[in-house]
Amino acid sequence: TVTDFKLRDISYEQKSAKCHELQVPGLPGSSLEFSFDEEREGQKWWTVLSSSLREARKDVPNHGNGGAKPPVLDRPAMPPNKNSYRSLSAEAPEMPIDLCTKEELGLRLSRAIECGDQELAAQFAAALAKQKVSLQIQLKPSCYPKTEIW
Repeated sequence: TVTDFKLRDISYEQKSAKCHELQVPGLPGSSLEFSFDEEREGQKWWTVLSSSLREARKDVPNHGNGGAKPPVLDRPAMPPNKNSYRSLSAEAPEMPIDLCTKEELGLRLSRAIECGDQELAAQFAAALAKQKVSLQIQLKPSCYPKTEIW
C-alpha cells in the first residue's frame, strides 16, 4: 500500500552516526529505520533530509495557526558521543537568534556546519560577528586525511 504524507509532518532522527529513523507523527507503526555502512553516507542522508524538511516547514502558510510562525527544526546540543542523537522534530521551536547567548550561537554554528546548512551557518556567523565574538574552527581528527598530502 502506498500512502502519501506531507513532508513537513515527517520526523527524522539520527539515533547514531550509522542508524537513522524516519517517522510520521500520530501514525503507529510508521517508523522506518535506516542503517548505513559508513558514517559519511549517514551524514549525507541527514543533510539532504534536514534541508528538505527545513524548506517544507518554511513554506507552511500562517493561516490556520493564528498567525504563528511554522515550527522550526529542533537541533539539540552537539552530541558528546556517537550514541547520542540529533532530532528534526516539528514540536520544539528554537530560541530566536537575537536572544541566544554567544555559547549557544557557537553551538548552533557548529551544528549548521556539521549538517552542511550554509544558509543557517551564515546567519549564526553573522550574529556572532555582530557581537564581535572571535572564533577558532578546528576539524575533528576524523576529518583529517589518513595519509600525508604532498
